[in-house]
Amino acid sequence: MVDKMKINSRESGMALVFAIGLLALLLAVGIAFVGNSVNSRRAAENNSARTQARMLAMSALSRAASSIMIHAHQYGRDHNDELPENFNHL
Repeated sequence: MVDKMKINSRESGMALVFAIGLLALLLAVGIAFVGNSVNSRRAAENNSARTQARMLAMSALSRAASSIMIHAHQYGRDHNDELPENFNHL
């Protein structure tokens, strides 16, 4: 009877060690998942900010070019021949 209790005690101890090891593994996977999610969010925010800055710069360039053309037209100077070929592709 005493030997049987020692075996059950050892088995319970091994089960506890196995359970703690499994929980540690799940914790490591969870932490890796959270870290990956945070990095992906940062990358998306950076991409969004870069795209927004580029669109704002293109809009400012287009507005400045329109303003210059309007100003030139008002004073009778039409310089359309001097514009680069790809001007309309901005």
